[in-house]
Amino acid sequence: MNRWLLIALCSILFKVDVKAQVNELESLQNALKGEHTREEHIDILNKLSHIYTGSSVNMAEQVAHEALETATEINYMGGIAASYNNLGIVNSIRGDYTEGLDFFLKALRIREQAGDLSGQASALSNISRLFTYQRDYDKALEYAEKALDIFRKTDDYIALGKAYVAGGRIYISLLDGDRALAMFELALEIFEKHENKAEQGWTMLQITNAYEILGDYAKAVDYAFQAMKLIDEKTDPYTAIELYNSLGSVYVHQNKFKEATIYLHKAATLADREEDHNGRLNARIKLSRLYQQTRQYDSALFYHKAYTTLYQEVFNAERAQQLAVIENLYQSEKKDRLLELRNQRIEFQATIIVVGGILLMMVIVSVFVLYLYYQNKKQHNLKLSKLNQEIYEKHEEILAQAEELTQANEEIGRINESLEAEVRLRTEKIEVQNQKLIAYAYSNAHRVRGPLARIMGLAKLMQNETSPEQLKEYNDHLYDSAVDLDTVIRNINKELHNE
Repeated sequence: MNRWLLIALCSILFKVDVKAQVNELESLQNALKGEHTREEHIDILNKLSHIYTGSSVNMAEQVAHEALETATEINYMGGIAASYNNLGIVNSIRGDYTEGLDFFLKALRIREQAGDLSGQASALSNISRLFTYQRDYDKALEYAEKALDIFRKTDDYIALGKAYVAGGRIYISLLDGDRALAMFELALEIFEKHENKAEQGWTMLQITNAYEILGDYAKAVDYAFQAMKLIDEKTDPYTAIELYNSLGSVYVHQNKFKEATIYLHKAATLADREEDHNGRLNARIKLSRLYQQTRQYDSALFYHKAYTTLYQEVFNAERAQQLAVIENLYQSEKKDRLLELRNQRIEFQATIIVVGGILLMMVIVSVFVLYLYYQNKKQHNLKLSKLNQEIYEKHEEILAQAEELTQANEEIGRINESLEAEVRLRTEKIEVQNQKLIAYAYSNAHRVRGPLARIMGLAKLMQNETSPEQLKEYNDHLYDSAVDLDTVIRNINKELHNE
């Protein structure tokens, strides 16, 4: 019950990715209607074709042929290579590996000639995947390692992650779960870091297969349902087919035959609809084993016959031989190109040797002429040497005098600096004293003003006074104010003396 609830929740989560892919398709289709160069038009067609390889091989093939035809007309090699690559993917999905390999090798040749490292690595990775489908694992590993070596030298981290997945799938086919899991974990780390949800789902599906081989079925189911959150049957049916096949196989190991039957039939139905020969083969052989384990021998025999018939159509000696011939032809052409480049390099080196010999003779003649010139000028050089010696001695004398002048200037400079420092200190001292005097003068003016004002007031009163008693009183006050004034003046003299 919980599993079905999780599936329902997953269908809700798919809406974001589905919408994103639909938007991308609509954006590219609208871009075709705009104004752009023919090269840009071809690039858009190839992007459309590549997106369609995940949902409709017929549309992918149709658009790829349109791009190839237009690119061939204007000899746009980058567009031709991309079209070949998409056609190789289409034929690989259909199980026509001979045609698929031919297209991949054509794309690889063009990208090798153009020095397109990322394109070469993608083509090599696709060829590796094709040989994996063909069950030629030695060749698959050979091409996978070549692709990884190139991707490690580029900054295309997503492509590097895909290459790790491709290598891990080969180890899955070889039932080496530990190596496969190690490569899938490297890929998942890259995809999570760059937030690529689609590739995360694909990688989690591969981790499911690795844990199935290792016998950890609980983790396999857990990763399968994590992958289901990120994989949508409508937009990526081929990945969904593999997911259903893997989940059904894990349920068989857990003896959950009802769940296994549901997912394996979903895989078979979807693979038939999408013409995914690998998915059809896997679903039928797994169903045959399931029914055999549940003692439903008629159904087991039916699916085994269907598997055998389909297998003979897809994998046969004639096709394997055709693949070998095509691959050997590519290797031979590559060796011929390398030999041609080596011969060109030898011819270039021979030309350099001839030109170098001529230049060497010219250098020898030039050296001889220079030697004669040197002999003729030797005597003049001796005279010049004596003259230079005299000039040198005068120069040394001038330098010595200049050094003495420099020392004298430095001494004068030190004296000036000392005088300037002394003047600065004295100036600062005088400024401080002036500030103090100003402060004293301001303070003392107020201190003297009080007694003086009283004396002047009393003198004014005494001018008009006739009473002897009142005059005596004024006189006493006048004396007291004079004493106060004397005290203030004495204090001021004492403070000035102390300062």
